[in-house]
Amino acid sequence: MLVASIGVLALAARMYNLTGRSLWLDEIVTARSAHLNSLEEVIAQSYFDVNQMPLFVIFTWLLRPWGDGEIILRLPAVVAGVLTVFAVYLLANSLFGTRAGLVSALLTAVLPYAVWQSQDARSYTLFTFLTTMQMYFAYRAVKRGRVVDWLGLAGFTTLDLYTHYLAFFPTAAAATYVGVLLLADVLSGTPRRVKASTISALAVIAGAAAFTPWRPLFREARLQAALSAVLLAAALALGIAAAFTFRSKLLFVVRARRATFRQLALGSGAAVIVVVAYLPWIPQLRAFLNRPDASIGRLSLGHAASFGDVFAVVARLGFSGFLLAALCVGLGVVCFWMFRGRAAESGILVAWLGLSLLLFLRTAGSSILAIDIKYLAFLLPAAIIVLAAGIDGTVRAVEWAAGRVRPSRWSRSPIPAMAASVVLIAMMLVQALPALAASYQAPKDDWRTAAQHIAASSPPNSVVLAVGDYSDWTVICLDYYFRRLHASVTTIDVRLVNSDVAATLASGKGAVWGVVIYPSAEQKDLLEAAGPEATQFVDITNHIHVVRASDQGLSAMEQASLLLHWEARVQASSDASAKLLDLYTGKAQLSGNLLPDPYVGGWSLQSGVRAEPAALSFAPTAVTGELNATVSAMVEPGETYLVSFEWRNAALHGSQRVLATAFDRRGHLRDAFPPGDGYQCGHSDTWTRSYFAFRAPTDATTASLFLRVSGSGSAEFRNVQITRFSVTA
Repeated sequence: MLVASIGVLALAARMYNLTGRSLWLDEIVTARSAHLNSLEEVIAQSYFDVNQMPLFVIFTWLLRPWGDGEIILRLPAVVAGVLTVFAVYLLANSLFGTRAGLVSALLTAVLPYAVWQSQDARSYTLFTFLTTMQMYFAYRAVKRGRVVDWLGLAGFTTLDLYTHYLAFFPTAAAATYVGVLLLADVLSGTPRRVKASTISALAVIAGAAAFTPWRPLFREARLQAALSAVLLAAALALGIAAAFTFRSKLLFVVRARRATFRQLALGSGAAVIVVVAYLPWIPQLRAFLNRPDASIGRLSLGHAASFGDVFAVVARLGFSGFLLAALCVGLGVVCFWMFRGRAAESGILVAWLGLSLLLFLRTAGSSILAIDIKYLAFLLPAAIIVLAAGIDGTVRAVEWAAGRVRPSRWSRSPIPAMAASVVLIAMMLVQALPALAASYQAPKDDWRTAAQHIAASSPPNSVVLAVGDYSDWTVICLDYYFRRLHASVTTIDVRLVNSDVAATLASGKGAVWGVVIYPSAEQKDLLEAAGPEATQFVDITNHIHVVRASDQGLSAMEQASLLLHWEARVQASSDASAKLLDLYTGKAQLSGNLLPDPYVGGWSLQSGVRAEPAALSFAPTAVTGELNATVSAMVEPGETYLVSFEWRNAALHGSQRVLATAFDRRGHLRDAFPPGDGYQCGHSDTWTRSYFAFRAPTDATTASLFLRVSGSGSAEFRNVQITRFSVTA
């Protein structure tokens, strides 16, 4: 009954004010899954977004009939958060008894950080729940060893691995915990020299594993396959040789230790299930490891680590004051039980917390203190159970002390223990509940209000120019809320301003807004300085800034040009777009073409591409699939260039694109334009002229242009040029 009541409390805490905060970027990215047509598309999206695993977004996709509003998007996280409360009770009760279980469940229900994550449409609450269940079944597997326990461990481990890449950390902890206890069972009763030899060998293996650069090894597919094959062959050969050499002794040991070897067989079977289930995702794991921007290894603390940084991380998880003191006491209690006959109970927490943190340190070193604490969410249940063990240990100490006091009736009275429990739990709640109430006021990036402000202040067919370093984030977030508001406002990434956008602005009569998020110091100076632009809105986090031309009588083209020139003072990527609009309105000039005529030579043409006097003709087929024509030109670092071309594709069933890439002196790719898949040509029976601009990176010396046609049929290009912007007229 108490556990059910705590579950109701957890649900109420997570449902309260669930829509009070706007969705932020990652939650809006999750919303994309609600618009996919099949499970295959969900998996494909996870493959494309290398940081994302598929399990959580599958739940979002399953809820798509009910839309993609805040409640629906956050509901899977709410459910996972409530389930985590019960999972924590289940594990804590198994380890240290009912009192520890109830304290753990209660704290999980009301701890502000746990509630915050449960109101966030991301995978971290599900990750936390599955990790807790993984540890529960790891403990049950070594204590009971039933088939259902091993299957539960294999199942929850697999689900955990498909929820987040960091699940390898708790999986390594669980595997180490199970392996050590099974090994201890195997070695029990063996001579000391056998134990010493085994422990020494394991220490050498662990040391080698700790200093082996696994990440580079894993990134090399061939090397990984060869290494795996060699290790597997060596292990099999050694196993077969040892079994043949000591077959009589082996048979004797197996008969004498039947239960132990049954556990080893079940554990091996569980490991095989996990490995086989994860094999389809291995190529994507390799892609993840090849991305330096997709790993905690990119963290940088920026200063020498100190104890203050450690306490700051712990405090962000919610452990300060009394809770931090109880956590420290709990660590002492866990260590005490480790050497008082409850190694299995304490060991699971030591492995969960200790080994996971060691792996974090191995990956990022002291910079781990700069981590976003959401990546530590899976450690939260372990810390809560340790804290509950501290409270339980304190109550037990009070019981023991009361038993030593005269008169003797205190030795049998439950009053001292009950009083101590009430006081300690009250102190826990006195700290947690006010912090929980305050946490509901903590804002997220308020894209909802920003979109509402723009939509309410804009005539039809208005435009938002997303500027700054995170312009793509602005497009994603505002597009989501404009769609929900049914607002006829178009959001454009300034890096994607091209001839089509210029034509739209030239014919438009709506307002043009500029939105910059997480402004740099230079951008903040621009926002605060007096000028022809005015800040119209700043969200509650001070991260989202909306600006507009002070003179609202200007045309849409004039407003856009003014905003782009304003931003180009500090943002180089806006300079190319500003000059493109100047070219459209006749305020910019171009130099001569830097490219040779494809009919004369100097181009690289794939088979199926013909250079004719009038045009480049592409004829892709089902066999060739994609055809490319490539040409390069020397560029000046920091200069702005225009790529212009004419195209038509009346008989094409596929896509026709243009992409420019910049390379440095050593041939390393520095950037690609337009970002993403390049300029996508539409469908046209007649010749259509298009163009886009780019600014050469400061270390670029060469630009390559790719004309790409895929599908089947035919398409053509002509008058392909790269020209440099000259002095503005």
